[in-house]
Amino acid sequence: MLKLNPSKCKSFRMTLRTKPFVTQYSIGNTTLEDVEYIRDLGVTLDTKLTFSNHIENTVRRTNRALGVLIRSFQRANPRGYIKVASVMTSYFAYVRSNMEYCSVMWGGAARTHTDRLQKIEHKFLMWLNAHCRSQSPSMAYDDLLSHFKLVSVSARRTHHDLMFIHNVFKGKISSSFLLQSFFVNVPCRTTRQLPLTLFNVPYARVNTVKEGLFARLPKQLNRFIGTCRNADFFADTHHQFRTKVRLYVASL
Repeated sequence: MLKLNPSKCKSFRMTLRTKPFVTQYSIGNTTLEDVEYIRDLGVTLDTKLTFSNHIENTVRRTNRALGVLIRSFQRANPRGYIKVASVMTSYFAYVRSNMEYCSVMWGGAARTHTDRLQKIEHKFLMWLNAHCRSQSPSMAYDDLLSHFKLVSVSARRTHHDLMFIHNVFKGKISSSFLLQSFFVNVPCRTTRQLPLTLFNVPYARVNTVKEGLFARLPKQLNRFIGTCRNADFFADTHHQFRTKVRLYVASL
């Protein structure tokens, strides 16, 4: 008996078909507008789940936040060096948080999209290197990350993915649907297969499904457990698992 406002409702479908079945939906006598993408809880979904629109909005929003940060610190220190710790704190709070919001959902987007976020961090590190006292001789992205003791944007997304699936099984994220969506791998016979495959990775034909949430997370977890043999996914506490994930991510 929920009453909906038709003027605030849209019709939206997700499909990988080249010629999807098109139909019209209505509430009462009002036909709903059919849209190609829609925003839900801060994430922009498109019909094929490429997340191109979401990353486009994220890049635009993050660039604005970075511009405000740079102008603010340049005005506060017109001639002197900038304190790296203060800049990093602001960057983590106002810029990087935008780049990482809900990355578990869209982290499997095409590399041509996700690389745009890496370019924003590279631009920030080059600016910071030019205005700090201890400067790196190289402007390469990896060298700047090493100089400022940071991990890459893509490695941070891996960190969030691993912690997300661990929180699901530890009950920190209470969702029976998510818990039933990840299957422990039970081989039909004893094997010496390496690397270890703790979770089953569902089969998929297209990259959209291969890099989706339910296929990407088990694959990354298996890779992590195969590399970090002292990690116990079920026995480790949240703090212990996070510490091991941080060491693993730093090596990526």
